[in-house]
Amino acid sequence: MELSLEERVYGLSLIWKEAEYNFPFWNRLEGLDWDKAYREALPKVTAASDMREYYLELSRFISLLRDGHTDLQFPREVIQDAGQLPVVLRMIDGTWYVMNADVSTGIPIYDELFSIQGMPAAEYVSANIYPYCWHEKPDSAAWQVNMLLPLIEYKRAIALQTASGSYSVRASEAPVQWQKMKKAEGKETLTELVSAETHRIRVTQDGIAVISVPDFVHDTLGSEFYAGMSCIRDCRGYIVDVRGNCGGNSDNADCLAQEFLKGEFICSTEQKMVHIGTYKAWGKFTDLEQLDWTKADQKKMYDICKRQYFEYNTEKKKVEECPFTLEGPLVVLEDAGTVSAAEDFLLDLDVAGRATIVGTPSYGSTGQPLIFDLPGGGVGRICTHWCTYPDGKEFINVGVLPHVQASCSVEDWRNGYDRVLDTALAVLREKIG
Repeated sequence: MELSLEERVYGLSLIWKEAEYNFPFWNRLEGLDWDKAYREALPKVTAASDMREYYLELSRFISLLRDGHTDLQFPREVIQDAGQLPVVLRMIDGTWYVMNADVSTGIPIYDELFSIQGMPAAEYVSANIYPYCWHEKPDSAAWQVNMLLPLIEYKRAIALQTASGSYSVRASEAPVQWQKMKKAEGKETLTELVSAETHRIRVTQDGIAVISVPDFVHDTLGSEFYAGMSCIRDCRGYIVDVRGNCGGNSDNADCLAQEFLKGEFICSTEQKMVHIGTYKAWGKFTDLEQLDWTKADQKKMYDICKRQYFEYNTEKKKVEECPFTLEGPLVVLEDAGTVSAAEDFLLDLDVAGRATIVGTPSYGSTGQPLIFDLPGGGVGRICTHWCTYPDGKEFINVGVLPHVQASCSVEDWRNGYDRVLDTALAVLREKIG
């Protein structure tokens, strides 16, 4: 599919417009001239040789906003044409590794990755991948490296140097036959009580329930969990594992949080940018730096012209359908793959002081994105609200911080050992004891 000049300009302009009037984080982007960036991107998007290059330039532009809920989805045809990478790359403790690979590549899984295309791995990713994606928290952004690499190295062989040697791989549309990975388990044997699409419940011999929730996408999570809560009501303590939880709907996250919180609870504070055109018009003929901020109207004019006038809301929730509260000590597991609504869940419990959080800082991005269609079949997203702790504490681009730091080393991955779960069990038993 070939885009006309008008369509190319429209796509870039749509991103500019939706960000200009809806994006909440302008005051943390000092040095970014959004209008200048738009003008600089215009000749690049109009000169792009094909749809792939066009969307890469759109990605370069929108990534200037440095937000994990502000990005692009490439058209399906472009993704399919570029092919799937036959390796999975991941950053662990600041070092890149091959976490899995097609059996035909011969690359051992969990091999340290030294270089890509002859450049040190971290240097290659910084120079060639990061310009096209959010990367303020590199361990959280690692999945985008796997998505973008086939688009950057389009139809080319990709040279990888690992601890075991030199390899050449190429993205393709052929099915990938992944190597078998060891399932990560703690040292104890757990008895499974529930195995559903929305959640899984296992218990230890001494009566600790381990609840795993892979996402908050399914609206049936609350009702399904509530229906089976009685089987763990008398447990001595609870572990909720939201590592790798990709988020979804924060209402579903609140349903899970309500199971451990009595009555009404406080969620995050939301800041939504407000634009009032008349104040911007007045500001055009005013020296903004000379305004008297003690006068409400002048401060309002300044803030609107600077795109920092917000509507604030601290939401309180109570899920009436929750039948009773699980009152034992609670530990929640998180990692860099704990995203969006899953971070809202962490915040619900952290604000209430209800849980001890164990793991590594979460993804570092949540917020309601404005979703819009782009020419050629792609989709754009612009984050529209800025979430913080009620006291103003930030977790965007930082992550919800754990109370107890714990992570799995590469050796743990190789051996199929879940060190984080065992750490959580030790923390919980100390509380129980």
